[in-house]
Amino acid sequence: MNSLALQLAGWTCGLQAAHLPSNVRETAVRAFIDTLGVVLAGATDDIATVMRAWVAERPRDNGAIVPPYGLATDPETGALALGVLGHALDFDDIHPAMLGHPSGVLIPVILTLGATARVDGDGAIAAYVAGAEVAAHLGRASAALQYSRGWHTTSTIGVLAAAATAARVLDLDAAATAHALGMAASAAAGLRANFGSHAKPLHAGQAASHGVSAALWARAGLQAAPDALDGPRGYMESFAGDRGAGSKAAADLGKHWELVEPGLQVKLYACCGGAHRSIDALTDMVRDERLTPDMVKDVLALVDPIVPTLLVHPEPQTVAEARFSLQYCLGAILADGRLSLKHFTPASLERSDIRELGRRIRMEIHPELVSHKGGLAFGEVQVRTRDGARFSRRVDHPKGSGQCPLTSAELEQKFFDCARLYAPAHDWAPALQAILDLRTGGSVTALVKALTVKP
Repeated sequence: MNSLALQLAGWTCGLQAAHLPSNVRETAVRAFIDTLGVVLAGATDDIATVMRAWVAERPRDNGAIVPPYGLATDPETGALALGVLGHALDFDDIHPAMLGHPSGVLIPVILTLGATARVDGDGAIAAYVAGAEVAAHLGRASAALQYSRGWHTTSTIGVLAAAATAARVLDLDAAATAHALGMAASAAAGLRANFGSHAKPLHAGQAASHGVSAALWARAGLQAAPDALDGPRGYMESFAGDRGAGSKAAADLGKHWELVEPGLQVKLYACCGGAHRSIDALTDMVRDERLTPDMVKDVLALVDPIVPTLLVHPEPQTVAEARFSLQYCLGAILADGRLSLKHFTPASLERSDIRELGRRIRMEIHPELVSHKGGLAFGEVQVRTRDGARFSRRVDHPKGSGQCPLTSAELEQKFFDCARLYAPAHDWAPALQAILDLRTGGSVTALVKALTVKP
């Protein structure tokens, strides 16, 4: 029987964009729209200033261009920088099975390797689908345990997915791809303890960069242990506690498309996905019941057991911490009726009204979910008013999820909102068209050029 690395590698190398179901192809293109918009918005975050200076100090003219800045660098540095920008706002998509952010890791790999490799639209789509499906299938086999042990799966699973994507971009054969996966497994890391700090977006960048390095090393001839993923003391045993779980999941590749069911969750809010069900519930209640801040006595958010381990900053001191604060996010909704990008700024963080409203909000585990294990379940929000009225709203699937997807118009509006945050006066329509052109050929080179804008 083939090792897990060879199983994944054989499937990755055999994947052809022309043979993909139309809904899988379309999901890939939508992921490019969402992720590249978020990258542009991320270029305005404080971490972006550090990353831009850091890239400028690295070797130049080594095959990669980092949009939107247009800086030339090596592929590993480019992938790291784009991965950080894409995850800086915690606005990039999630896959429920992975319990992490696949596109924010994989698309930076394609952009930094794809231009010099002359990758066209079909190549970009195939490389993305390969990595995303590997991430989701391995996630289904191991993510819940990894998360419970404190690992950030965007990084620990993402690095393997990045290696698969990079190998597909470089057109490596199955043997070399298997070696790339084995080497990437030794770079799996990323701690949930760093949520709410600059280290969290760094996890996505490191996963992308290490995946690129592993594929380039494999192309140069370096080799990993054949059973690095599923052998004794290998990846699956170390991270999932079950050496055989990965092979069982990999056997379903190409039979069940995780990108379709359950699909990606595109984020409407630039904060931890664990808050989104509660955000949707309270937003709808504020609108439907015409709640004003002075009417609200208190709010109880009933969540599943994993959420309190994610939203760990009830009194955030930084914008990064605010993205992991249910009290802050719901307080902003009570104050302004909805949560938007403007709330994740230093000026908004200093607002005393949001702070005071946040202190009226409690979070508890829903009694029906006390024994729930695995991914995020439903969320319920209960509001008590000062005159004794009570309102309750439950959300099973957040807006933007595979079960409640954004329309094409809504997704494109998110792209434009994000892009204009970086360069408000620029016409971003050609950049969106360059992404859409991936459906009919296009090229990664043209896409990188369209995204490179100096404000």
